[in-house]
Amino acid sequence: MGDNFQTPSPLPAQAAEPQQQPTPQNATLLQAFEWYIPPDHGHFLRLSSQIPQLSQHGISSLWIPPSCKATSPQSNGYDIYDLYDLGEFSQKGSTATKWGTKSQLLELAQKGQEYGVGLYWDAVLNHRFGADHREKCKAVEVDANNRNVRISGRWARSPEEVDGEKGNYDYLMGCDLDYSHPEVEEDVLNWGRWLVKEVPIRGIRFDAVKHFSEGFLRKFVKMLDGEFGEGWFLVGEFWKDSLKTDYLDRMDHKFSLFDAPLVYNFGEISTSVSADLRKVFDDTLVQKAPVCAVTLVQNHDTQPLQALAVPITPWFLPLGYALILLREAGYPCVFYGDLYGLCTPTSDNPSPTRPTSGPVTILPKLLLARKLYAYGPQTDYFDYQTCIGWVRHGTWDRKDKCAVVMSNAAEGWKRMFIGAECAGQRWTDVLGWRGEVVTVGEDGWAEFRCGGCSVSVWAWDGAKGREEFGGEFDFDIYGSESEGTN
Repeated sequence: MGDNFQTPSPLPAQAAEPQQQPTPQNATLLQAFEWYIPPDHGHFLRLSSQIPQLSQHGISSLWIPPSCKATSPQSNGYDIYDLYDLGEFSQKGSTATKWGTKSQLLELAQKGQEYGVGLYWDAVLNHRFGADHREKCKAVEVDANNRNVRISGRWARSPEEVDGEKGNYDYLMGCDLDYSHPEVEEDVLNWGRWLVKEVPIRGIRFDAVKHFSEGFLRKFVKMLDGEFGEGWFLVGEFWKDSLKTDYLDRMDHKFSLFDAPLVYNFGEISTSVSADLRKVFDDTLVQKAPVCAVTLVQNHDTQPLQALAVPITPWFLPLGYALILLREAGYPCVFYGDLYGLCTPTSDNPSPTRPTSGPVTILPKLLLARKLYAYGPQTDYFDYQTCIGWVRHGTWDRKDKCAVVMSNAAEGWKRMFIGAECAGQRWTDVLGWRGEVVTVGEDGWAEFRCGGCSVSVWAWDGAKGREEFGGEFDFDIYGSESEGTN
């Protein structure tokens, strides 16, 4: 499958080496949790043990779960109780959070620093849960689907700097915080100052940003930049199947967003027969605002049994990860559940203590391919409905290239331009799914194949780091063999 259409492939001239800055290693984010991790308070310890091999495979940062005290020792932390308790005080049934103690959190941060792996904090600033007392307050009943329509009573005003979904999407859950009150603003700003002094973090993921004040969030970002220096990585969870970039404009482009439309595109393509792969990036954030796009395949909200679950057929997961890890645009976020497996509850086993579905076992090799070969200019071959490909041409100091071809139907192939300087090189599939050797022609072109409903990543067999693909990745983070693989 494919064709012989040869896209002209002039590459931009590269300046002489002395004038070039070194090409940094690609950054890759790991969402370091899934929803159903066992509540044994040992997660930070497990993550610490994994830091060396994660760093070896190119993971540069961990998005850790909400690490403030929640309403119970079993809670994931989004039902936040106390911003200042990071697993240090005996409250709500335990000292530790579900994930561990504060000292274990700091040990994880220190281990990460040793290996160049930073931490991103998951900040839940929209609401609170588990209050110690009740109090009376004024409220007005509104239509659940259009909250601008009042059903009873009168109210002077409604929050305006929130998303317009459902009329006014200020209220999400719990006890909603009122950021129009100066004391509320100042309290949370003070917490932010305290946090970055207490825990060495590199960035922050803000939960549910479409539900609370954009003005306050701008103040929070300004506070970080002004008091602790710029360079923070800040990303918001603004979950919609269609996104406009006006939110990024209002945040002065100091903010990134997760590419929710891309996840929905992946789901639709993976569950449709012979879907058009050429349209996989249509209407996505990475297409419209690539610098601000955090690309992903799945997360804790879209995994099975969650309210926002997006069904993605298992065979498509390697394709999805190739599409976020090996391309030029976007900052890829790998999901813990795809790397280590999911502890999904079942009727027979409502509280599994080890994965009930296995990892995407090819994912470590895709991570290595990103770390080693996904650099420089990109030439796309999006010229056939069910088979697409692209080439990454390397940089002046990271010269090794890669060619990617994938199909969502029968076996596919692409004839792609590698470069005349590569003539005679022998290229093989670093994933090990294709056994043949491809020799680059004298004209710099070569034909690369992939299996049906599969992906292959091709590189020169003499490229730097090829020996790393023969290593083993320890998927068994829980200390016992997982059940099954994808």
